[in-house]
Amino acid sequence: MSLRIGIDYTPAIRQGAGIGRYTRGLVQALAKLDRQNRYVLLTTSDSEPYQRYRLSGNEKILLIGAPTDDIALFEELLTRKGVTVVVAPLNRALAVLRQQMPHQAWLFSWTATLERTPSLAALVAEARSLSIPLHRIPRTDRSLGGLFRNLGSRLERPPSDMDAAPTPLLKAPNFRDRRAPFSERALTILWHRLRLPIPVEWFTGPVDIFHSTDFVLPPVRQARTILTVHDLTFMRLPQCAEAGLRAYLNKVVPRSIERADLVLADSQSTKDDLIELLGVSPDKIGVVYAGVEKRFRPMEGEIALERARKRYGLDFPFILSLGTLEPRKNFTGLIEAYALMRGRGQRVGDRGLKLVIAGGKGWLYDEIFAKVEELGLAGEVIFPGFVADEDLPALYNLAELFVFPSLYEGFGLPPLEAMACGTPVVTSDRPSLPEVVGEAGLMVEATDPEALAEAMERVLTDENLRREMREKGLKQAEKFTWEAAAEKLLEAYSTLGASGGGG
Repeated sequence: MSLRIGIDYTPAIRQGAGIGRYTRGLVQALAKLDRQNRYVLLTTSDSEPYQRYRLSGNEKILLIGAPTDDIALFEELLTRKGVTVVVAPLNRALAVLRQQMPHQAWLFSWTATLERTPSLAALVAEARSLSIPLHRIPRTDRSLGGLFRNLGSRLERPPSDMDAAPTPLLKAPNFRDRRAPFSERALTILWHRLRLPIPVEWFTGPVDIFHSTDFVLPPVRQARTILTVHDLTFMRLPQCAEAGLRAYLNKVVPRSIERADLVLADSQSTKDDLIELLGVSPDKIGVVYAGVEKRFRPMEGEIALERARKRYGLDFPFILSLGTLEPRKNFTGLIEAYALMRGRGQRVGDRGLKLVIAGGKGWLYDEIFAKVEELGLAGEVIFPGFVADEDLPALYNLAELFVFPSLYEGFGLPPLEAMACGTPVVTSDRPSLPEVVGEAGLMVEATDPEALAEAMERVLTDENLRREMREKGLKQAEKFTWEAAAEKLLEAYSTLGASGGGG
Protein backbone atom coordinates (compact mmCIF):
# COMPACT_ATOMS: atom_id res chain seq x y z
CA MET A 1 0.00 0.00 0.00
CA SER A 2 1.47 3.31 -1.05
CA LEU A 3 1.45 6.44 1.05
CA ARG A 4 0.87 10.05 0.05
CA ILE A 5 3.67 12.02 1.69
CA GLY A 6 4.14 15.79 1.73
CA ILE A 7 7.61 17.23 2.43
CA ASP A 8 8.49 20.85 3.13
CA TYR A 9 11.26 21.36 0.56
CA THR A 10 11.60 25.10 1.08
CA PRO A 11 14.86 24.84 3.10
CA ALA A 12 16.45 22.88 0.26
CA ILE A 13 15.77 25.77 -2.10
CA ARG A 14 16.28 28.82 0.09
CA GLN A 15 19.18 27.73 2.32
CA GLY A 16 22.54 27.21 0.65
CA ALA A 17 24.30 25.50 3.57
CA GLY A 18 23.48 23.57 6.74
CA ILE A 19 19.81 22.63 6.85
CA GLY A 20 19.43 23.28 3.13
CA ARG A 21 22.17 20.82 2.21
CA TYR A 22 20.85 18.25 4.69
CA THR A 23 17.33 18.44 3.21
CA ARG A 24 18.56 18.29 -0.39
CA GLY A 25 20.84 15.33 0.21
CA LEU A 26 18.21 13.37 2.12
CA VAL A 27 15.31 13.92 -0.27
CA GLN A 28 17.41 13.35 -3.39
CA ALA A 29 18.55 10.00 -1.98
CA LEU A 30 14.94 9.19 -1.07
CA ALA A 31 13.87 9.83 -4.66
CA LYS A 32 16.36 7.22 -5.89
CA LEU A 33 15.34 4.70 -3.25
CA ASP A 34 11.54 4.81 -3.21
CA ARG A 35 9.36 4.34 -6.30
CA GLN A 36 6.26 3.15 -4.44
CA ASN A 37 5.03 6.03 -2.32
CA ARG A 38 3.76 9.28 -3.84
CA TYR A 39 5.48 12.50 -2.78
CA VAL A 40 4.61 16.19 -2.91
CA LEU A 41 7.48 18.65 -2.43
CA LEU A 42 6.05 21.88 -1.04
CA THR A 43 7.86 25.19 -1.57
CA THR A 44 6.88 28.80 -1.03
CA SER A 45 6.19 31.43 -3.65
CA ASP A 46 9.55 33.13 -3.07
CA SER A 47 11.60 29.95 -3.41
CA GLU A 48 11.93 30.34 -7.20
CA PRO A 49 12.86 26.69 -7.61
CA TYR A 50 12.41 26.49 -11.35
CA GLN A 51 15.39 28.51 -12.49
CA ARG A 52 18.24 26.52 -13.92
CA TYR A 53 20.93 28.72 -12.39
CA ARG A 54 20.86 30.76 -9.18
CA LEU A 55 23.44 32.88 -7.43
CA SER A 56 24.12 32.58 -3.72
CA GLY A 57 25.72 36.02 -3.46
CA ASN A 58 29.43 35.24 -3.60
CA GLU A 59 29.95 33.98 -7.14
CA LYS A 60 32.26 35.51 -9.70
CA ILE A 61 30.52 36.47 -12.95
CA LEU A 62 32.17 37.39 -16.26
CA LEU A 63 30.16 39.91 -18.30
CA ILE A 64 31.19 39.79 -21.97
CA GLY A 65 30.54 42.52 -24.50
CA ALA A 66 31.19 46.12 -25.47
CA PRO A 67 30.64 48.78 -22.76
CA THR A 68 26.91 49.40 -22.88
CA ASP A 69 24.22 50.60 -20.54
CA ASP A 70 23.06 47.01 -20.09
CA ILE A 71 26.46 45.81 -18.89
CA ALA A 72 26.86 48.83 -16.61
CA LEU A 73 23.42 48.16 -15.11
CA PHE A 74 24.19 44.49 -14.51
CA GLU A 75 27.59 45.28 -13.03
CA GLU A 76 26.03 47.69 -10.54
CA LEU A 77 23.17 45.40 -9.54
CA LEU A 78 25.29 42.26 -9.27
CA THR A 79 27.92 44.06 -7.20
CA ARG A 80 25.15 45.24 -4.90
CA LYS A 81 24.17 41.61 -4.36
CA GLY A 82 27.70 40.67 -3.30
CA VAL A 83 28.73 39.14 -6.62
CA THR A 84 32.26 39.68 -7.94
CA VAL A 85 31.95 41.09 -11.46
CA VAL A 86 34.57 40.97 -14.19
CA VAL A 87 33.90 42.75 -17.51
CA ALA A 88 35.70 41.92 -20.76
CA PRO A 89 35.13 42.47 -24.49
CA LEU A 90 34.66 39.36 -26.60
CA ASN A 91 38.21 39.50 -28.01
CA ARG A 92 39.64 39.21 -24.46
CA ALA A 93 36.98 36.97 -22.95
CA LEU A 94 38.83 33.71 -23.58
CA ALA A 95 41.94 34.86 -21.73
CA VAL A 96 39.91 36.32 -18.86
CA LEU A 97 37.85 33.13 -18.59
CA ARG A 98 41.01 31.05 -18.15
CA GLN A 99 42.56 33.48 -15.69
CA GLN A 100 39.53 34.24 -13.49
CA MET A 101 37.64 30.92 -13.65
CA PRO A 102 34.22 32.56 -13.07
CA HIS A 103 31.19 30.59 -11.93
CA GLN A 104 29.21 31.85 -14.91
CA ALA A 105 29.78 33.94 -18.05
CA TRP A 106 27.11 36.14 -19.62
CA LEU A 107 27.47 37.17 -23.24
CA PHE A 108 25.56 40.32 -24.20
CA SER A 109 24.14 41.25 -27.61
CA TRP A 110 24.23 37.67 -28.86
CA THR A 111 23.13 36.91 -32.44
CA ALA A 112 23.11 33.76 -34.56
CA THR A 113 25.78 35.35 -36.76
CA LEU A 114 28.01 35.96 -33.76
CA GLU A 115 27.64 32.31 -32.77
CA ARG A 116 29.42 31.28 -35.98
CA THR A 117 32.50 33.44 -35.43
CA PRO A 118 35.81 31.74 -34.48
CA SER A 119 36.19 33.85 -31.33
CA LEU A 120 32.85 32.79 -29.91
CA ALA A 121 33.33 29.19 -30.99
CA ALA A 122 36.61 29.07 -29.04
CA LEU A 123 34.96 30.70 -26.02
CA VAL A 124 32.07 28.21 -26.07
CA ALA A 125 34.46 25.26 -26.30
CA GLU A 126 36.63 26.53 -23.45
CA ALA A 127 33.64 27.27 -21.20
CA ARG A 128 32.32 23.79 -21.84
CA SER A 129 35.67 22.17 -21.03
CA LEU A 130 35.85 24.13 -17.75
CA SER A 131 32.19 23.38 -16.89
CA ILE A 132 31.40 27.11 -16.75
CA PRO A 133 27.82 27.95 -17.85
CA LEU A 134 27.78 30.47 -20.70
CA HIS A 135 24.52 32.43 -20.97
CA ARG A 136 23.77 34.20 -24.23
CA ILE A 137 21.58 37.31 -24.07
CA PRO A 138 20.09 38.10 -27.48
CA ARG A 139 20.55 41.60 -28.81
CA THR A 140 16.77 41.85 -29.10
CA ASP A 141 16.21 41.10 -25.41
CA ARG A 142 14.54 44.10 -23.81
CA SER A 143 13.45 42.43 -20.58
CA LEU A 144 16.61 42.80 -18.54
CA GLY A 145 15.04 44.93 -15.86
CA GLY A 146 12.61 42.16 -15.00
CA LEU A 147 15.46 39.85 -14.12
CA PHE A 148 16.03 41.70 -10.86
CA ARG A 149 12.58 41.39 -9.37
CA ASN A 150 13.85 39.57 -6.29
CA LEU A 151 15.15 42.05 -3.73
CA GLY A 152 16.65 39.34 -1.51
CA SER A 153 20.19 38.01 -1.46
CA ARG A 154 19.74 35.79 -4.49
CA LEU A 155 19.56 36.71 -8.14
CA GLU A 156 16.94 34.19 -9.16
CA ARG A 157 16.84 34.68 -12.92
CA PRO A 158 20.23 35.05 -14.56
CA PRO A 159 19.86 35.78 -18.26
CA SER A 160 20.08 32.81 -20.57
CA ASP A 161 19.13 31.75 -24.04
CA MET A 162 18.42 28.35 -22.46
CA ASP A 163 15.12 29.28 -20.78
CA ALA A 164 12.78 26.33 -21.02
CA ALA A 165 9.75 24.84 -19.36
CA PRO A 166 10.02 24.72 -15.57
CA THR A 167 12.40 22.00 -14.43
CA PRO A 168 11.04 19.67 -11.71
CA LEU A 169 12.76 19.82 -8.36
CA LEU A 170 13.42 16.08 -8.60
CA LYS A 171 13.17 13.97 -11.73
CA ALA A 172 11.32 11.01 -10.30
CA PRO A 173 7.94 9.72 -11.51
CA ASN A 174 6.43 9.59 -8.02
CA PHE A 175 7.56 13.11 -7.00
CA ARG A 176 5.69 16.27 -7.92
CA ASP A 177 6.04 19.92 -6.96
CA ARG A 178 3.52 22.23 -5.35
CA ARG A 179 4.09 25.90 -4.59
CA ALA A 180 2.17 27.70 -1.88
CA PRO A 181 0.87 31.11 -3.04
CA PHE A 182 2.60 32.79 -0.09
CA SER A 183 6.18 33.67 0.75
CA GLU A 184 8.02 31.82 3.49
CA ARG A 185 7.77 34.88 5.75
CA ALA A 186 4.04 35.23 5.13
CA LEU A 187 3.39 31.60 6.05
CA THR A 188 5.49 31.99 9.18
CA ILE A 189 3.32 34.92 10.26
CA LEU A 190 0.04 33.19 9.38
CA TRP A 191 0.88 29.82 10.93
CA HIS A 192 3.14 30.57 13.85
CA ARG A 193 2.60 34.18 14.93
CA LEU A 194 -1.11 34.65 14.20
CA ARG A 195 -1.68 30.88 14.60
CA LEU A 196 -4.31 30.74 11.88
CA PRO A 197 -5.42 27.10 11.37
CA ILE A 198 -4.82 27.02 7.63
CA PRO A 199 -4.10 23.33 6.94
CA VAL A 200 -1.02 22.53 4.89
CA GLU A 201 -3.22 20.22 2.78
CA TRP A 202 -4.65 23.35 1.15
CA PHE A 203 -1.32 23.57 -0.65
CA THR A 204 -0.18 19.95 -0.92
CA GLY A 205 -3.51 18.30 -1.56
CA PRO A 206 -4.55 15.27 0.53
CA VAL A 207 -1.57 13.52 2.17
CA ASP A 208 -1.26 10.71 4.69
CA ILE A 209 1.96 12.11 6.20
CA PHE A 210 3.41 15.60 6.22
CA HIS A 211 7.11 15.98 7.02
CA SER A 212 8.21 19.43 8.19
CA THR A 213 11.97 19.64 7.72
CA ASP A 214 12.93 22.83 9.58
CA PHE A 215 11.97 23.00 13.29
CA VAL A 216 8.32 24.10 13.03
CA LEU A 217 5.13 22.27 12.10
CA PRO A 218 2.24 23.84 10.17
CA PRO A 219 -1.41 23.05 10.90
CA VAL A 220 -2.72 19.88 9.26
CA ARG A 221 -6.21 18.57 8.62
CA GLN A 222 -5.81 14.80 8.93
CA ALA A 223 -2.21 13.96 8.07
CA ARG A 224 0.14 12.24 10.50
CA THR A 225 3.13 14.49 11.12
CA ILE A 226 6.91 14.25 11.28
CA LEU A 227 9.08 17.13 12.47
CA THR A 228 12.85 17.39 12.01
CA VAL A 229 14.65 19.30 14.77
CA HIS A 230 18.26 19.87 13.77
CA ASP A 231 19.59 21.20 17.07
CA LEU A 232 18.60 23.09 20.20
CA THR A 233 21.23 25.84 20.02
CA PHE A 234 18.69 28.45 21.06
CA MET A 235 18.34 26.60 24.39
CA ARG A 236 21.85 25.20 24.90
CA LEU A 237 23.65 28.40 23.88
CA PRO A 238 21.07 31.21 24.08
CA GLN A 239 23.85 33.82 23.97
CA CYS A 240 24.71 32.65 20.44
CA ALA A 241 21.27 33.40 19.00
CA GLU A 242 19.63 36.70 18.22
CA ALA A 243 17.13 37.69 20.89
CA GLY A 244 14.16 37.89 18.52
CA LEU A 245 14.86 34.53 16.89
CA ARG A 246 15.52 32.91 20.26
CA ALA A 247 12.18 34.11 21.65
CA TYR A 248 10.35 32.91 18.54
CA LEU A 249 11.95 29.44 18.59
CA ASN A 250 11.36 29.03 22.33
CA LYS A 251 7.65 29.43 21.63
CA VAL A 252 7.07 27.57 18.38
CA VAL A 253 9.52 24.65 18.57
CA PRO A 254 8.16 23.09 21.81
CA ARG A 255 4.63 23.63 20.52
CA SER A 256 5.49 21.94 17.22
CA ILE A 257 7.21 19.02 18.96
CA GLU A 258 4.17 18.45 21.14
CA ARG A 259 1.88 18.27 18.08
CA ALA A 260 4.17 16.04 16.00
CA ASP A 261 3.57 12.29 15.85
CA LEU A 262 7.29 11.66 15.35
CA VAL A 263 10.36 13.84 15.83
CA LEU A 264 13.56 13.25 13.84
CA ALA A 265 16.97 14.47 15.05
CA ASP A 266 20.21 14.76 13.06
CA SER A 267 22.25 13.07 15.81
CA GLN A 268 22.05 11.16 19.06
CA SER A 269 23.23 14.26 20.92
CA THR A 270 20.28 16.26 19.59
CA LYS A 271 17.96 13.41 20.62
CA ASP A 272 19.48 13.53 24.11
CA ASP A 273 18.90 17.31 24.22
CA LEU A 274 15.26 16.87 23.24
CA ILE A 275 14.80 14.40 26.07
CA GLU A 276 16.67 16.48 28.66
CA LEU A 277 15.56 20.01 27.78
CA LEU A 278 12.02 19.46 26.50
CA GLY A 279 11.02 16.19 28.14
CA VAL A 280 10.27 14.43 24.85
CA SER A 281 9.73 10.70 25.17
CA PRO A 282 12.65 8.70 23.71
CA ASP A 283 10.14 6.53 21.86
CA LYS A 284 8.92 9.58 19.95
CA ILE A 285 12.36 10.47 18.56
CA GLY A 286 14.28 8.89 15.70
CA VAL A 287 17.79 9.73 14.50
CA VAL A 288 18.60 10.24 10.82
CA TYR A 289 22.25 11.12 10.27
CA ALA A 290 23.45 13.16 7.31
CA GLY A 291 25.56 11.59 4.57
CA VAL A 292 28.44 12.45 2.30
CA GLU A 293 27.96 12.83 -1.43
CA LYS A 294 30.31 10.82 -3.64
CA ARG A 295 31.74 14.02 -5.15
CA PHE A 296 33.56 14.60 -1.85
CA ARG A 297 36.71 12.56 -2.50
CA PRO A 298 40.47 12.98 -2.79
CA MET A 299 41.39 14.95 -5.92
CA GLU A 300 44.80 15.27 -7.55
CA GLY A 301 45.70 17.30 -10.60
CA GLU A 302 42.06 17.96 -11.49
CA ILE A 303 41.00 21.18 -13.15
CA ALA A 304 38.45 21.81 -10.37
CA LEU A 305 41.33 22.43 -7.94
CA GLU A 306 42.88 25.15 -10.08
CA ARG A 307 39.45 26.59 -10.81
CA ALA A 308 38.64 26.97 -7.10
CA ARG A 309 42.12 28.34 -6.35
CA LYS A 310 41.68 31.09 -8.93
CA ARG A 311 38.06 31.85 -8.09
CA TYR A 312 38.79 32.54 -4.45
CA GLY A 313 42.36 33.85 -4.81
CA LEU A 314 43.89 31.04 -2.73
CA ASP A 315 47.36 30.91 -4.26
CA PHE A 316 49.03 30.04 -0.93
CA PRO A 317 48.99 27.14 1.56
CA PHE A 318 46.18 27.44 4.08
CA ILE A 319 44.25 26.02 7.01
CA LEU A 320 40.52 25.89 6.31
CA SER A 321 37.46 26.40 8.46
CA LEU A 322 33.93 26.59 7.13
CA GLY A 323 30.61 27.85 8.46
CA THR A 324 28.26 30.77 8.81
CA LEU A 325 29.95 33.69 10.59
CA GLU A 326 28.19 33.60 13.96
CA PRO A 327 29.23 33.09 17.60
CA ARG A 328 28.41 29.38 17.83
CA LYS A 329 31.11 28.50 15.30
CA ASN A 330 33.79 29.86 17.68
CA PHE A 331 35.87 31.50 14.97
CA THR A 332 37.29 33.97 17.49
CA GLY A 333 38.77 31.05 19.40
CA LEU A 334 40.20 29.64 16.16
CA ILE A 335 41.80 32.99 15.31
CA GLU A 336 43.42 33.12 18.75
CA ALA A 337 44.75 29.57 18.31
CA TYR A 338 46.09 30.44 14.86
CA ALA A 339 47.92 33.46 16.32
CA LEU A 340 49.45 31.26 19.05
CA MET A 341 50.57 28.69 16.51
CA ARG A 342 52.16 31.33 14.28
CA GLY A 343 54.22 32.50 17.21
CA ARG A 344 55.80 29.12 17.81
CA GLY A 345 58.70 29.67 15.40
CA GLN A 346 60.06 28.04 12.29
CA ARG A 347 58.20 24.73 12.45
CA VAL A 348 54.89 26.34 11.54
CA GLY A 349 55.14 30.10 11.74
CA ASP A 350 57.50 30.47 8.79
CA ARG A 351 55.61 28.21 6.38
CA GLY A 352 53.34 31.01 5.18
CA LEU A 353 50.17 29.15 6.15
CA LYS A 354 47.17 31.47 6.14
CA LEU A 355 43.85 30.81 7.84
CA VAL A 356 40.85 30.75 5.51
CA ILE A 357 37.41 31.06 7.16
CA ALA A 358 34.82 30.46 4.45
CA GLY A 359 31.14 31.21 4.96
CA GLY A 360 28.52 33.89 4.63
CA LYS A 361 27.80 36.50 7.29
CA GLY A 362 25.21 35.35 9.80
CA TRP A 363 24.68 37.35 12.99
CA LEU A 364 26.75 38.85 15.81
CA TYR A 365 29.87 38.50 13.65
CA ASP A 366 31.59 41.85 14.31
CA GLU A 367 33.71 40.30 17.06
CA ILE A 368 35.26 37.91 14.53
CA PHE A 369 36.67 40.71 12.40
CA ALA A 370 37.64 42.70 15.50
CA LYS A 371 39.72 39.76 16.73
CA VAL A 372 41.70 39.72 13.47
CA GLU A 373 42.51 43.40 13.87
CA GLU A 374 43.30 43.03 17.57
CA LEU A 375 45.88 40.31 16.88
CA GLY A 376 47.41 42.07 13.87
CA LEU A 377 46.40 39.29 11.45
CA ALA A 378 44.95 41.36 8.62
CA GLY A 379 46.07 39.69 5.41
CA GLU A 380 46.77 36.42 7.23
CA VAL A 381 43.17 35.49 8.03
CA ILE A 382 41.17 35.39 4.82
CA PHE A 383 37.37 35.61 4.54
CA PRO A 384 36.34 34.55 1.00
CA GLY A 385 32.64 34.63 1.92
CA PHE A 386 30.08 32.01 1.01
CA VAL A 387 31.59 29.25 -1.12
CA ALA A 388 29.48 27.82 -3.93
CA ASP A 389 28.44 24.23 -3.27
CA GLU A 390 30.18 23.02 -6.42
CA ASP A 391 33.54 24.34 -5.15
CA LEU A 392 33.49 22.70 -1.72
CA PRO A 393 35.22 19.41 -2.66
CA ALA A 394 38.09 21.32 -4.26
CA LEU A 395 38.38 23.68 -1.30
CA TYR A 396 38.66 20.79 1.16
CA ASN A 397 41.30 19.16 -1.05
CA LEU A 398 43.36 22.34 -1.31
CA ALA A 399 43.54 22.78 2.48
CA GLU A 400 46.48 21.51 4.52
CA LEU A 401 44.18 21.04 7.50
CA PHE A 402 40.48 21.47 8.28
CA VAL A 403 39.59 22.93 11.70
CA PHE A 404 36.06 23.06 13.15
CA PRO A 405 36.07 24.46 16.73
CA SER A 406 32.29 24.81 17.07
CA LEU A 407 30.65 25.27 20.47
CA TYR A 408 27.66 23.12 19.48
CA GLU A 409 26.45 21.25 16.38
CA GLY A 410 23.30 19.33 15.55
CA PHE A 411 25.42 17.19 13.26
CA GLY A 412 28.49 18.85 11.73
CA LEU A 413 28.66 18.02 8.03
CA PRO A 414 31.84 19.95 7.07
CA PRO A 415 34.28 17.79 9.12
CA LEU A 416 32.78 14.67 7.56
CA GLU A 417 33.13 16.07 4.05
CA ALA A 418 36.72 17.13 4.74
CA MET A 419 37.57 13.61 5.89
CA ALA A 420 35.95 12.17 2.75
CA CYS A 421 38.35 14.39 0.76
CA GLY A 422 41.36 13.01 2.64
CA THR A 423 42.02 16.20 4.60
CA PRO A 424 43.10 15.86 8.28
CA VAL A 425 40.51 17.24 10.69
CA VAL A 426 40.74 18.94 14.10
CA THR A 427 37.46 19.69 15.88
CA SER A 428 36.13 20.63 19.27
CA ASP A 429 34.79 17.88 21.50
CA ARG A 430 31.34 19.44 21.72
CA PRO A 431 28.13 17.67 20.64
CA SER A 432 27.63 16.15 18.15
CA LEU A 433 31.15 16.18 16.70
CA PRO A 434 32.44 13.05 18.50
CA GLU A 435 29.64 11.10 16.77
CA VAL A 436 30.75 12.39 13.38
CA VAL A 437 34.53 12.38 13.69
CA GLY A 438 34.96 9.27 15.83
CA GLU A 439 38.65 8.38 16.24
CA ALA A 440 39.59 9.78 12.84
CA GLY A 441 40.31 13.36 13.96
CA LEU A 442 41.86 15.21 16.85
CA MET A 443 39.38 16.71 19.31
CA VAL A 444 40.06 19.44 21.86
CA GLU A 445 38.10 21.54 24.34
CA ALA A 446 36.35 24.23 22.31
CA THR A 447 37.23 27.11 24.64
CA ASP A 448 40.96 26.29 24.98
CA PRO A 449 42.90 28.14 22.23
CA GLU A 450 46.20 26.77 23.52
CA ALA A 451 45.04 23.16 23.14
CA LEU A 452 43.66 23.94 19.70
CA ALA A 453 46.96 25.53 18.63
CA GLU A 454 48.88 22.47 19.84
CA ALA A 455 46.58 20.09 17.97
CA MET A 456 46.89 22.11 14.76
CA GLU A 457 50.67 22.19 15.07
CA ARG A 458 50.84 18.43 15.64
CA VAL A 459 48.93 17.67 12.47
CA LEU A 460 50.90 20.16 10.39
CA THR A 461 54.33 18.94 11.51
CA ASP A 462 53.92 15.17 11.97
CA GLU A 463 53.74 13.48 8.57
CA ASN A 464 53.04 10.04 10.05
CA LEU A 465 50.11 11.44 12.01
CA ARG A 466 48.77 13.16 8.88
CA ARG A 467 48.94 9.88 6.95
CA GLU A 468 47.16 7.99 9.73
CA MET A 469 44.44 10.64 10.03
CA ARG A 470 43.88 10.64 6.29
CA GLU A 471 43.37 6.86 6.22
CA LYS A 472 41.10 6.85 9.27
CA GLY A 473 39.15 9.83 7.96
CA LEU A 474 38.36 8.17 4.64
CA LYS A 475 37.07 5.08 6.47
CA GLN A 476 35.04 7.13 8.93
CA ALA A 477 33.37 9.09 6.13
CA GLU A 478 32.30 5.85 4.45
CA LYS A 479 30.05 5.13 7.44
CA PHE A 480 27.76 8.06 6.57
CA THR A 481 25.86 7.80 3.29
CA TRP A 482 22.72 9.52 2.07
CA GLU A 483 21.47 6.12 0.94
CA ALA A 484 21.52 4.85 4.54
CA ALA A 485 19.89 8.09 5.72
CA ALA A 486 17.11 7.72 3.12
CA GLU A 487 16.49 4.14 4.25
CA LYS A 488 16.05 5.36 7.84
CA LEU A 489 13.66 8.09 6.69
CA LEU A 490 11.63 5.66 4.57
CA GLU A 491 11.41 3.32 7.55
CA ALA A 492 9.99 6.19 9.62
CA TYR A 493 7.41 6.98 6.95
CA SER A 494 6.38 3.32 6.67
CA THR A 495 6.05 2.86 10.43
CA LEU A 496 4.01 6.01 10.86
CA GLY A 497 1.93 5.23 7.78
CA ALA A 498 1.12 1.76 9.06
CA SER A 499 -0.29 3.28 12.25
CA GLY A 500 -2.37 5.84 10.38
CA GLY A 501 -3.32 4.28 7.08
CA GLY A 502 -2.49 4.99 3.45
CA GLY A 503 -4.18 5.09 0.08
